Amino acid sequence: GTAVPLVEKLTSWNVDHIAVLHIDNTYGNAFATAICLEARRGNTPGLDVETVDIAPDADDRKISFAIQLLKETQFTYFFAVVLSDELVDRIMTEAYNQGIAGTGRHTWLFSDGIGTTVIDRDFPIGSPLERAYR
Repeated sequence: GTAVPLVEKLTSWNVDHIAVLHIDNTYGNAFATAICLEARRGNTPGLDVETVDIAPDADDRKISFAIQLLKETQFTYFFAVVLSDELVDRIMTEAYNQGIAGTGRHTWLFSDGIGTTVIDRDFPIGSPLERAYR
């Protein structure tokens, strides 16, 4: 799966910590588990992985809580396993609002389930989504 090349890439970037935000369903749970297992295989002894799940139909309160949990890790690398364009935009808006996206300090990566959603759209310059995705 995608977990192997993801962990290899993070290791090549000398990333020590990553938080994985994943949809709480079979796909998201399996993906997050695969990342954790790959990071523990011994090839990446310094990669610490924290996971946070989120319901596919999460309301704004639940999204805010999930982002708060990510923020509390104090990590600067995040990997999102989400499938809905609308949900990823709400997640990234909240991440921006809580100061863990669009800062120039935090890096967000997305599973291939998002496809080109985050790069094939134009956002108003200076908007939360433009800053979060840049």
